[in-house]
Amino acid sequence: MKPLNLSEPLNAKAVQLLRRFGFSGYEAAVWLELVNGFPATAYQIAKRAGLQRANVYRAIERLLEIEAVSIVHAKPAAYSPVDPKSLVARLTTGLADECERFADGLSRRMQSRNQGSIRTAAGVDACLNQLHDELGTAQLYVWLKGEAGTLRLLLPSLEAACLRGVQIKIIAFGAWRALQKKLPSAMVYPHEGKAQRLTSATDALLTLARDGRAVTTAVFSEAATVTCVQDHALTYQLHSYLLHEIFLAELVANSEDGARITRDLKRLREQHRPEGMERALTHI
Repeated sequence: MKPLNLSEPLNAKAVQLLRRFGFSGYEAAVWLELVNGFPATAYQIAKRAGLQRANVYRAIERLLEIEAVSIVHAKPAAYSPVDPKSLVARLTTGLADECERFADGLSRRMQSRNQGSIRTAAGVDACLNQLHDELGTAQLYVWLKGEAGTLRLLLPSLEAACLRGVQIKIIAFGAWRALQKKLPSAMVYPHEGKAQRLTSATDALLTLARDGRAVTTAVFSEAATVTCVQDHALTYQLHSYLLHEIFLAELVANSEDGARITRDLKRLREQHRPEGMERALTHI
């Protein structure tokens, strides 16, 4: 490598390199002028380099902070540069550590947001354990949809989440008022205004969405299974599905003719829902 020519007052390559280490243009100019001749006062540096004295004083204050210069004697204050090899070694070590931390942080963010996962397990205990774990992990909000009796199995974790300040919203089939009494801090909605059980899938399936980060579905059939999804696109889609269930429950509850909306939903279900649609879920 060709050595830098520091005989020039402002060697462009040297300034460029120092700026990469965090020096301002004035700080680089002052430090290089000291390398050319030291000890020197701020007045001498300004005069030799053709710099404004006020800017030189500010630059020296900063160079003292980062230990790039030292004071030789106080009256008048004269300065000398720190040994270049020691300075560069210290600055590059700090920069390398900072860059490594920066890269590690971004790498973790990319992995958590863009590299999803889908985990499955079998058995009723596995279903309940995963649902309890998700409730224990929740920090902001949890939305659930399922049969009220099955949801009561999660009461300890639901109550603990409410105490932590987690927002709980539930779409319930069946005895939703009893569930509401057990969870006064949660918002419990009857499914489509009546909480009526619709098919055999109603009692089998429980869905839990957490913090926009994960969705868990548990199927309490003869061959119980649980699936936890953390893929970003799928999680967003399933959160949207439960959010629309909440919208619908609010519309029915607050409408002057909620009964008509319920009747319309029943008609639409009969018109569009394929016969035996739930068989694939309940006959695993």
